[in-house]
Amino acid sequence: MDKRENDEQNEVEVHLFAEEDFNDGRPVEETPQGEITVDFGEAAESMLDDIKSDSLYGISAAAAADADDFDPGDMSSDAVVNVDDVVAARSKGDRLTESADLDELSESISITEQETVEYVEDDVEFSAEQASRSRRRLRNLLIFFIIILLVLIAVIGLFIWRNSTPPGVKQPDSDVLQTSTAGTNAAQFQAIDAARIPDLVTYFGMTPEAAAEASDNSIALDAEATVASDATLPNVVKTRNGWLVGPNGETLASITFGLNAAGDIDYIFASFDLDAFGVADAKFDELIASKVVASSILAGIGIDPAAVESAQLTIVENPQAVLSRDTGAQEVAEFTGPTNIEGVPGTWKVTETYDHTAGVTVGDNSVIRTLSVDLR
Repeated sequence: MDKRENDEQNEVEVHLFAEEDFNDGRPVEETPQGEITVDFGEAAESMLDDIKSDSLYGISAAAAADADDFDPGDMSSDAVVNVDDVVAARSKGDRLTESADLDELSESISITEQETVEYVEDDVEFSAEQASRSRRRLRNLLIFFIIILLVLIAVIGLFIWRNSTPPGVKQPDSDVLQTSTAGTNAAQFQAIDAARIPDLVTYFGMTPEAAAEASDNSIALDAEATVASDATLPNVVKTRNGWLVGPNGETLASITFGLNAAGDIDYIFASFDLDAFGVADAKFDELIASKVVASSILAGIGIDPAAVESAQLTIVENPQAVLSRDTGAQEVAEFTGPTNIEGVPGTWKVTETYDHTAGVTVGDNSVIRTLSVDLR
């Protein structure tokens, strides 16, 4: 290779020779293959960039301070140092400074972790508040349903109270009739013992207190009379309620005395509890098809036996007696006749009733069976 300088362009001409010119010591012919022009300034800058990027070497602090005035031609071997030498030459103070910097970095990280913990605690408190709200909402719903239940209980209690007896008188022990089984066999009715029924016909013209005494105190009376309001009873101005009480304290019947202006009995209404008297379980049609129970009660209250014998007390004799067959409310049959007594009472009326109202309300299909007698 032959090198020639070009002073005008500050360039170097390089002549390349063929490889065979250097074999076996033979004479070499100068055969230039081409010319390459090289800019040393550009080459030096490229070498400097390579040196800077090399991880094993660096520029000394003095050279770095003058980096702005750096000239590739001024670079010397003293400006290039080994990185290992730089590390070895570092003072203990520098390493302590770096250690302090690391501690500051650790404290910064610790602060970040504390803030993260605070955020987590805020989330936990929010979740607890949400759970508390849910519990309060559930408690309010439970209170609402309890109030509804108490209202229903109050309504049922009011209904029972309106059909109950006053304090001091034992509630009648009424048997429950199940309509699905009552009267599946032909009922065998027994006459009610007349000794258990007061002679109500003889109480006309007495005061209520005298009537109660005449019944051997089997009749209990209300404390006071109330004003009458029945237009069909023009002579009755007040009424006095009472109850027929059995030997064991059970209520056998409710009784109402109608009083005239003098305070004497001019009207009597008695409603007998058939279950309290032990009347056989039967369907309504079976009861009104038999006159045994009705005739024994008429006889017990003092109606003339001949009048009882001639009375039409069955639907066979009096089909028009049935007033209602509503098994969702009441089944009712009504029979009337004369007393054969001069004066009062002149007539009697027997009403046999199967009341399904309570059974429908409670849902147990129970029936309250009564036979009432109206004397006027």
